[in-house]
Amino acid sequence: MVIFLVFLNLINHYLSFNYHQVNYYQDKILANSSYFDLTDFQSVKTEELSKPLFLDRNLSAEAILVKEFRGKTLYEKNANLKYPIASITKILSSYLALKLFSPNEILTFTSTAVNQPGEVGSFKVGEKVRVIDLIKASLIASSNDSIFLLSESYGFDKFISLLNEKLNEWGLSNTKIEDSTGLSPKNISTPYEIYQIILKIFSENPEIFFLTREEKVIINGKILWSTNILLPRYNKIIVGGKTGYTDEAGECLALILKFPSSPYIGLIILNSKDRFGDAETIIRALAKYYNYDL
Repeated sequence: MVIFLVFLNLINHYLSFNYHQVNYYQDKILANSSYFDLTDFQSVKTEELSKPLFLDRNLSAEAILVKEFRGKTLYEKNANLKYPIASITKILSSYLALKLFSPNEILTFTSTAVNQPGEVGSFKVGEKVRVIDLIKASLIASSNDSIFLLSESYGFDKFISLLNEKLNEWGLSNTKIEDSTGLSPKNISTPYEIYQIILKIFSENPEIFFLTREEKVIINGKILWSTNILLPRYNKIIVGGKTGYTDEAGECLALILKFPSSPYIGLIILNSKDRFGDAETIIRALAKYYNYDL
């Protein structure tokens, strides 16, 4: 019980936004420390809320799920249909990379990695970067080069095979991964299964999501900025998340939210024309639902 209260206090403290606190979680990763079991505190003990979650029905996303962790579904739209998931893939890839590599291990950029689409980080062939920084570049700035280097260094085919094996182990039959970056339109899932993925990863490795709260990462003197423009405005309730975009997938977003009187909430948006606008509409509705003053 004492250990649980310590971890709960750490999480609540973290939700008072401070980008520099991400170093604490980086240190935890480097020390290979454990965190908590989400089943220990599924929700805050509050009166059951029976009122509906009112939303603007003009949301642009093709598929949406808003669901409390191990709790109520608050809103859904095509939540069990399959769509390309773009760079939301990087949550899974980063999770696996943390299992396969030591965080302080140094990897060297190859020509194949630096030739991935996108210029995030402007990495050069022969440039050396720690695994922890590659993961941060992937999660914060959505660097295709960084996450590809991680998968390539292990063995690309083996890496992808392990990702799909983990999905099968979790019983997620509608999620298939073909590449580690999310560039492939054959990386598919449903909002419901992405919710299951973030629930499982957050319960096992919450630091993956805490790292995404950093507004930037500096690697070899270069600044890589976050792709999540909602962070500064909603820093007190966004626990973490990942953006994604390709022409085939449209705009995608996966967030974990937490209001003072709510359990943790998964917010999944796929194939949107305005993911941040959709997310803001949902966040405002959730704030009213949980009686929180934005």
